[in-house]
Amino acid sequence: MVGFIFLVSIVNLGLGYVAAIALVEPPLWSGLSDLWRRRKDNTAEELALLLDAAEGAGVAALNKVEVDEMIQAAAVAGLEELPEDWLAQLAAEGIVAQTFVEASAHVLRLEVGRYREQLVACEIRTRANAELRDAEALKRLIDELRSLNQDWLDKQTAAADTLTQRAGRLGDHEKAAESLEQVLLDQAAQIRTACAALESLDPAAEAVTSSKKLLEQIATLLAHAHALRDGMLELLATLLRSGEGLNALAQVVQGDSITGLPNRVGLEVLLASWFASDDQRTRPLSAVVIDVDRFGRINQRFGTRVGDRTIAAIGRLIDETLVKDRGFERLVRVSGEAFMLLQGDVGPHQALTAAERLRQSIEATTFDDDAVEFDLTVSCGVIEVKPNESSVDLVRRSIETLKFAKKAGRNRCALDKGDGPAMLDPPQFPVKGRVVSLRAGVSETAPAAPIEPAAPAAPVQ
Repeated sequence: MVGFIFLVSIVNLGLGYVAAIALVEPPLWSGLSDLWRRRKDNTAEELALLLDAAEGAGVAALNKVEVDEMIQAAAVAGLEELPEDWLAQLAAEGIVAQTFVEASAHVLRLEVGRYREQLVACEIRTRANAELRDAEALKRLIDELRSLNQDWLDKQTAAADTLTQRAGRLGDHEKAAESLEQVLLDQAAQIRTACAALESLDPAAEAVTSSKKLLEQIATLLAHAHALRDGMLELLATLLRSGEGLNALAQVVQGDSITGLPNRVGLEVLLASWFASDDQRTRPLSAVVIDVDRFGRINQRFGTRVGDRTIAAIGRLIDETLVKDRGFERLVRVSGEAFMLLQGDVGPHQALTAAERLRQSIEATTFDDDAVEFDLTVSCGVIEVKPNESSVDLVRRSIETLKFAKKAGRNRCALDKGDGPAMLDPPQFPVKGRVVSLRAGVSETAPAAPIEPAAPAAPVQ
């Protein structure tokens, strides 16, 4: 009994001591709480040491939920954890990233751009060598390409490892990081396959066949590079859409280097601007996706550099149709051979009329690259943007409408007013043939009537 009374007394003294601490203004542990809020960039290990120190001092009254939130916030990987060469690249481009994953996507976009340029240079030299049939030169090209791919493979693997090491510490971007890591691993596997194919080439035995196979491998690698480039832009669009960085985004991130037009990230900036000016969503908005039909054949036949010049020429050609001094009409390059035309205060039938006039004009155009001429066509998906649609919905539905036009035979325009895509009988416009030079901008060597704005044309019924 005496022992029990003694134990109760000790407990009462302890409770009284804790209560006395709690009555101090401010409480003794409030300083620790403020300290943790100021140090959100600390590592989880450092916070654990702080928590242990607090418990050792008898501070047991900290709110557990609050402590967990502090530790979770502080554990998120910060920009200071980026590799030094990544930080240098971002600084050189004037890019200010907000999160670890966003910075990673920016760096990979820059890296894949440089890798692509090296592939294109290798493709040009391989095409030139195919005519010379120089086995030694071809062997050097194969070795150079193998070294180039190994370097790129090392960079991809290092980037994937960087993300893996921070798994669970990337906050709201955890899923985006997992997707990015998987893309890098998939691309690495594809590059290893290409490298294995390069090992089997024997230019000494058959230079012509080896040159052809080498060009095929370069084309495959370029396709992977293009997919990664477009994927990085799509990821950045997703990250920036949910953040607060669109307004302060560097111009180099928004622009496409080949056409000078806004890119997929720039599309988000344009849409954010439009929706901000029409927060009630009462004004009509139409979107047109314009995709070059079978564009891969251009790259395969003439080379990727000619393909780049063709994309730039098409961008200029479409841009000629825009009414520069009236309304909201913007052209964007959304991916490899696909453009999107945003038309504010324009209804779906008027947008379809403009798309049809554009399609027929491109069909009547001959493209010239240093006396080599070729023709091409485009398909279009036209949608009426609904008031409750996000930018994600807008892009998805316009691409679905484009695919509908492609399945209908290509060189067609499809329309979706919200109840699914449909093909309509197009009007015929009096467009005239023209020749567009890829090397000297748009130059007409055949008489051509200018493409008129869509407004005067009769709408498609």
